[in-house]
This record gives sequence, structure tokens and C-alpha cells, in this order.
Amino acid sequence: MINKITTEQIKDFQEIIDKLNEIIDNVNNLHDVQPKRPRTLYAVENEATGEIIFSARGGAYQDRCAAENKAKLLHREKPQFLYRVVEYSLKE
Repeated sequence: MINKITTEQIKDFQEIIDKLNEIIDNVNNLHDVQPKRPRTLYAVENEATGEIIFSARGGAYQDRCAAENKAKLLHREKPQFLYRVVEYSLKE
């Protein structure tokens, strides 16, 4: 026995399809968006030697506070040296 589909059911089904298409479009648009890249990066410099010290993973710090903490830690380990945070600004 085949059930007949009513006009109301077809409208409901069409609304569901429209919503699914909207969700798919939103997901596809997310892939097209460029990731936000930081415009300012930080590193620690040994003032005596000019040595630039990066994070443990080999990159610059995105957070100034993390770079300051690293400078303080290095100064505690080697008090004979002074360390300062250097800032790098990236151009687009």
C-alpha cells in the first residue's frame, strides 16, 4: 500500500532541503576564508651577544607575555646576561 504525499509534506521536505543547502554553503565558505595570521611576533634577545632566542618549537612567540616570561626565566638561569623582548611586525 502506497501512502500519498500531501502538499504540506512536500513543503516541509523542501524547507529541510533548503536548510541543508544553506548549511553546506556555510561549510564551503569556511574553507575559502584565509586563516587569521598574527601581524606581530616576539622573540627574546640576549643584549650582550645579540643572540635571538625563539620558542621551544623554533618559532616566534605570538604572545608578548610568553616572550617576557621566557626572558625572565633565561635571566634567572644566567643572571650575568640581560635579555629583552624584540618585536617583529609583519607586512601584508
